[in-house]
Amino acid sequence: MVQVVIIIGGGFAGMALSIVLKKRGISSAIYELGDESFTSGGNIALAPNALRVLDHADVFEKIERMGFNYENIAFTSADGSLLGYFLNGSQSKYNFAAIRIHRTIVRDGLRAQVKDYGIPISYNTKCLAIASEPAPSGEVTAVFQHGERVTADFIIGADGIRSTVRSHVAPDSAAPSYSGMVGIMGHVSSGELHGLARTLELPAMLFGDTGSFAIMRSSYDGTEVGYFASLELDSRERDDWAAKDKEKQGLRKILADRFLPPHHYPE
Repeated sequence: MVQVVIIIGGGFAGMALSIVLKKRGISSAIYELGDESFTSGGNIALAPNALRVLDHADVFEKIERMGFNYENIAFTSADGSLLGYFLNGSQSKYNFAAIRIHRTIVRDGLRAQVKDYGIPISYNTKCLAIASEPAPSGEVTAVFQHGERVTADFIIGADGIRSTVRSHVAPDSAAPSYSGMVGIMGHVSSGELHGLARTLELPAMLFGDTGSFAIMRSSYDGTEVGYFASLELDSRERDDWAAKDKEKQGLRKILADRFLPPHHYPE
């Protein structure tokens, strides 16, 4: 089977690329390692450069009112004293504000557009290797776990930090390694905020003696409020990370020990 473009990876980048190619008359097919039913929690902040791509992919207008639109992030000390602002988006300067939104909403919008354009996407399909075809064809072949070989004029890697495509193009590139930092996030309703958190100008990033802590609205009406922090944790095996992710009370305790009194952060 021959395609013009093979895209390895069906995340945001792979799907957006396939849509833009289709609009320019270039056919492609997406091959994704994960299952179609896979969803990941958490929110994402999209700045104007990302929203412009989604606009070119005909997705922006469908999701614009499904996340919280904002322009500035307030930087404060841990006690709420304003330090300054960070411009994350601007309708007047960039034609787009920034949006804080559920990742699943963006993924579903892209998936719907891929389907509408008739772009084939194969799930549960692991790319094992890339093979360059002999000259003068100039073609390249993707070899998949179940034995299928697909040849195309181009293969584009959108397959994340453990990219098979990158290992073919740059075999000497460094393997991914754990940085020692993790992100912990969660969300509450705006009615659950109290104390300093109720008076902060949101979105806000607070800086104190134990690090930084972010509080950002994540629904269009602002009633859902997300929070997150990056902090150090020892390395562990993948299964241990998965188990840690399910220990919600344990994760809350990590944040509480880091940011609640005697440290001066919102409770």
